[in-house]
Amino acid sequence: MMSEAKYFSDYYEFLNSQNIRDSAGIAAVKTKGLHLVWENGVPVSTGNWGFAAPSDIDYLLIFYVQNKLPTQLWLGEVVDATRVSKLKNDGDNYQLHLRNAVLIGETTQNWTTFTANGQSNGIRILQRKALSSSSIITEEMPMGIPAGNRHPQKIAEIRDVIERCEKVKKYVLLRANGQCQGCFNEIPPLLTDSQAVFLEVHHVKFLRNLGPDTVDNTVALCPRCHKQAHHSYDRHKFMKHLYEMNDFLKP
Repeated sequence: MMSEAKYFSDYYEFLNSQNIRDSAGIAAVKTKGLHLVWENGVPVSTGNWGFAAPSDIDYLLIFYVQNKLPTQLWLGEVVDATRVSKLKNDGDNYQLHLRNAVLIGETTQNWTTFTANGQSNGIRILQRKALSSSSIITEEMPMGIPAGNRHPQKIAEIRDVIERCEKVKKYVLLRANGQCQGCFNEIPPLLTDSQAVFLEVHHVKFLRNLGPDTVDNTVALCPRCHKQAHHSYDRHKFMKHLYEMNDFLKP
């Protein structure tokens, strides 16, 4: 009987021993076997999964949940992907076809505990595929290198902006006293010419969503944390972090 692994990290050493190149894309999926296709006791395809870029997945770890038995962990090389239209939702899923799948272990942990990411969805990207810049450009810009404009001209532009109080901005920056209220300067700060820490004022409840321009709705963030608050996939989790770490904020 195979030894049990408590977390996916227990298998990193095994993955490294399989001659999987560092540039390969690896994903893990959870399934109860509904879409698994087997040949000679080995899975050869699984789906249907909503991968945004299935061509980036070179290897797939299958978290195969069995009733009243330990979950099996299969690892296979992805050969190709077949698009499968969804009946109820917009967009497409993909069925991944495998070769050389091997049973690498088993676990009695549930998916969220085993993957240690606290998310219940059945897909996790474990290692992103490293693509060369030339291949990305070829795929995304089939027309080649853009000519651009060597002599850009000024243009008139009219746009609406939301009013902000300069006194609130000044107060928030003084209150922060040179410390990012998102990472607390764990990330090396950006310094200005005067060697002061550069911070930006962020409205936790966005002004465009009718959030107030007040000191209890604003924090001072470094540029990276400010971008995380607006554009990162985990921005909602980061917002909760801001509330937890800054008790002057009003939810």
